[in-house]
Amino acid sequence: MILPIFPEGGLASSVITTVWVGVFVVCFFNLRFGWVLSGLVVPGYLVPLVILKPLAAGVIVVEAIITYLLVYWFSERLGNGRWHSVFGRDRFVALVIASIAVRLAMDGWLLPQLADMLGDRLGQFDWRNNLQSLGLVVVSLLANQFWKPGLARGLAAAIVTTAIAWLIVRYGLMEFTNFRISGISYLYEGLASSILASPKAYIILTLTAIIASRMNLRYGWDFSGVLIPALIALQWYQPAKILTSFLEAGVIYGAAVLLLRTPWLANTTIEGARKILLFFNIAFAYKMLLGYAVVILAIDIKTTDLFGFGYLLSTLIAIKAHDKKIFPRLMRSTLQVSFVGAVTGNIVGFALSAAVPGVTQSINDLTSTTAERRGRYAALAFAAAAGDAHLRGIRGNGSALADGDAEEFGRLVALIEAGGGTGFVRESYEAAGWKMRGLSDGSLLIQRADGRGRDALVFYGAARNDLAVILPDPTATPGLVAAGLSLREQQDARWLVVGSPLGPAEQTQSSLVSAFTSASTSEPILLVGGSSSARQLQLAGRGAATLDVAGLREALPGLEVGFGAPPPQFASLVPSNAVTLALGESGLRDLVRPQAAPFADIPACEIAIAEEAEDILLVELAYLRFEVIEPLLRSLERGEQPVLSTASADLLDFSLEQCSLRGRALWRLAARDGSSGTFLIAPENEGPFVVQAHGGASSTAETGAQLMSQPSASALLVAPEASAYFARQRSSFGTVTQALLRRREDGRPPYLIQVRETRGDDAPMPGGSNLVIASDVLSPDANWAEPFVAFSRSAGLDAVVSDRSRRFAAYDAGRNRSLRFLQQIEGGRFAVFWTRADEEGETR
Repeated sequence: MILPIFPEGGLASSVITTVWVGVFVVCFFNLRFGWVLSGLVVPGYLVPLVILKPLAAGVIVVEAIITYLLVYWFSERLGNGRWHSVFGRDRFVALVIASIAVRLAMDGWLLPQLADMLGDRLGQFDWRNNLQSLGLVVVSLLANQFWKPGLARGLAAAIVTTAIAWLIVRYGLMEFTNFRISGISYLYEGLASSILASPKAYIILTLTAIIASRMNLRYGWDFSGVLIPALIALQWYQPAKILTSFLEAGVIYGAAVLLLRTPWLANTTIEGARKILLFFNIAFAYKMLLGYAVVILAIDIKTTDLFGFGYLLSTLIAIKAHDKKIFPRLMRSTLQVSFVGAVTGNIVGFALSAAVPGVTQSINDLTSTTAERRGRYAALAFAAAAGDAHLRGIRGNGSALADGDAEEFGRLVALIEAGGGTGFVRESYEAAGWKMRGLSDGSLLIQRADGRGRDALVFYGAARNDLAVILPDPTATPGLVAAGLSLREQQDARWLVVGSPLGPAEQTQSSLVSAFTSASTSEPILLVGGSSSARQLQLAGRGAATLDVAGLREALPGLEVGFGAPPPQFASLVPSNAVTLALGESGLRDLVRPQAAPFADIPACEIAIAEEAEDILLVELAYLRFEVIEPLLRSLERGEQPVLSTASADLLDFSLEQCSLRGRALWRLAARDGSSGTFLIAPENEGPFVVQAHGGASSTAETGAQLMSQPSASALLVAPEASAYFARQRSSFGTVTQALLRRREDGRPPYLIQVRETRGDDAPMPGGSNLVIASDVLSPDANWAEPFVAFSRSAGLDAVVSDRSRRFAAYDAGRNRSLRFLQQIEGGRFAVFWTRADEEGETR
């Protein structure tokens, strides 16, 4: 029986719930056995990690021990009369600073080295993403918990409280209530969790804690701990979160005052752990009511946006306000110190970025090292610009130029058109947020490098026509970027500009497209998306005389030509005399005009595997998804040739072509250097089975090809290496896998198969079979294996199903990140097909 006591969208899948359990456990042992009342959030924070990433929980404990030993040695041993022992708030600040140093050494150097070594020797596990510590202050909080009782007793207490909290959550809440851990499985992946991903957050945190400690000593300001203003300082980028935190603290304070006046509590001693329990339970009840209100009233808002920041922050503010009877003054001093700390931290962060050469560029890399090897700078820059536009559309953030940058960019465009020397241009403008590169054909690539967008331009100085092909919204229709390149070449235009849509609150004059058209003397041609059959050319101004209309008519049969201003949505971006070419999918296909090979000439499918691993940016993956793989699947569903996907893939230096595998015609997608793996997709694409293999093992690739020969297999995805199964899915392999699984949400659930290889005599194949089928360990039902067995037999493979007995100990599905996305698809199934190879790599 499941009790739906937690509101969906909030506490039903939140670390706040596990922290609530942990606070009860810590307070119980404090009241019953006198254990220290510190590190209140530690057990509740570690419980999800113990379930999801036990190695990461172990790393946190190890780093806390090292942090404690460093500060203890500095305070009690190294000092030895030279200075006073650190205590109180100064001790905690020292623990925070020491924890940062320890995490930098461990997470930045030692643990990645250890993960790589374990991966080489043991394999088949995502060591790198499990051997890491997480959280902003949990290491220092745990180290502080060791201080009073000593390391041995403090560590034992932490283990006991965490273990009991784990038992309550795992075998209480998860078994008998609607609380689930899957909803918070991605919590520990955020930037705020990683010290290497968010260095400025740690600078702000540390500086604010130091300032708060000084304010306490100098003026007696008490914040209920220096972490309160330090954590608030991190939220000045989101002032609404500060407001909700103090609003929540006010509600807790008011409710507690009323409760403590009731006859039941008025004559009861409520101090220490009892007071923490009372105030935190009020906070938890407040969040419960908010969660239910959002659900009942169907308010279109994320429930957690209404919660205060942190797990205990608002509770601790309310307790201190109640103790001192100074809620307004406490709020003022906390906000004042947090604001000063945030400003100081940002100044220090920017100063360090400016003082260390190359810091900004390393954070905002414009091209991957794979792109550098390929030498296709312009095409990849335009692909990255389109991918960034897609990501910004999803996130809802725009790409406006910063104040003053639009005017500066206009001067850059004017200087280039006036023939300014390349060396002078680079010296003047590369430091101002732009990166320039002279290309082999004499053109100049200009990429935005200010971190606010990835707009890209190419200036073709030797072009015949003084035209500028402009894409104000490359996301409007898949294939616009590839068509833009074809249009520029067909018209021999001087400029090709790929911009990015603005956010809803951004001013059009801050757009790169607007700044370009204001400064450039070239006649603008807007290339925009339209309905599927749109082929409309609107002429205006001098561009009508410069444009080769006859050539366009030849390239686009049925082109409708008229006279008029640009569409209203672009009227504020470009002058009224701009030429507009609106094309749908059919028009874009004619413009890129690839030549498809006849069926008789289809070559055999080859699996390309490179020696070097793939290095690809997130924006390039977005381009691969939205411009290549998803349009490819839609074209195949309609029975059409994937013309636009082929042209778009070429920009990313991927090839998309037909090939034959054991007499079955397929579409093959792969990077030309082999670094991404090979993806074979059936034209009909109707089968429920998606097969994964890796090219580094002959038996997996051979078994995958044998399975792919069956009509019920829709795709064979061959990874460049086996670690792609377990590693972070931010790769071409992960992107293509997710796109194929996502399109199965139309009522027919997908079946994902991973073909893996086992070697040596330790894992004999039971019964002389070809393969062993192991299920997803999460929730197989009684008949889970039937479709997989039938599929393997149709391919001529003799399979035996693992019953998880001792003889199948070597054949387990195990954990891997491919499952995370599959879990979000209703009815999605997963199985591992284990094959066996001898020492020479031949399948047995």
